[in-house]
Amino acid sequence: MSEMLTQIAAQVIGNDAVITIGAQGGNFELNVMIPVIDREPAELDRDPGDGSRLFAARCVDGLKANADKCADLLEKSRSPRRR
Repeated sequence: MSEMLTQIAAQVIGNDAVITIGAQGGNFELNVMIPVIDREPAELDRDPGDGSRLFAARCVDGLKANADKCADLLEKSRSPRRR
């Protein structure tokens, strides 16, 4: 699931680059890149939302901290380290 979010992030970065490059393609108030610019925002909006909801449902919902383990690790981090 975390790999999925990484892939979505890469896609968002790529889509942003397409929009940026497309916006630079105008000559004399005519931009032949308008079709690709119009398409990309829809993908930018859909993918991160879908991926976030799926990640939350399958990986985050129901997670609970192990209080005993956290307390043990906290105590160990406070004590001087032995060499």
